[in-house]
Amino acid sequence: MPTSLVPRALLTALMIALGSGAAGAQPALAPLTTPPDRYQVADIHAYPWMQGRGTVGAADDLTAPDRVPFNLPIADDPAAAMLVVVHLVGPTWNSVRGTLVVEARAGRRRLARQRFRIERYLGVDGQLALPMIVAEVGCEVVTLSAKLTVPGTRAAATRAVRFGCGE
Repeated sequence: MPTSLVPRALLTALMIALGSGAAGAQPALAPLTTPPDRYQVADIHAYPWMQGRGTVGAADDLTAPDRVPFNLPIADDPAAAMLVVVHLVGPTWNSVRGTLVVEARAGRRRLARQRFRIERYLGVDGQLALPMIVAEVGCEVVTLSAKLTVPGTRAAATRAVRFGCGE
C-alpha cells in the first residue's frame, strides 16, 4: 500500500505518540567520532504499531531475529502495522542531492514504498534517520529494502521481519 494511502488516523496517532515520547525506547545511532568518508545505509529498524493503545512498541524485530513475532491476533494489543526507520550515515547531509527508496514486500505483494529526496532533510553529525509506515501487515515475512543513491555512491540494505499469527 503506498504511504499516501495509509489511514490518516494512523499517521495522526503516530505523530502524537512520537511527540509525546511514547516512542522514546527506540535506539538511536551512537554519535560518530568522525563521519564516514562515504554514504551508507547503516541500518533498518522496525517497530510494531500497537493499534489498541495507539503507541509505537519498543521492540525492534530486526535486531533479534529469533524473537517471537509481534503480530498475534489473540494478543492483548496486536500490531497490524509497523514504523520502519532507515538510518543513513555519510560525510554530511547538508545540501546533498540524492534519493532514498524504501520498500516493504510480503512475498510478491508490495505493502509500501516511499521515495525520499535527501536534499529536503538535514542530518546531524553525519547521520540521518528517515521513517516510513507500513500498514496492513499480515502473517508473512516482510522484506524491507532501502536503496540510497547520491552522486558517486549507491548503497543498499535489506532486512526481513517475521510476522506470525496463532499461538
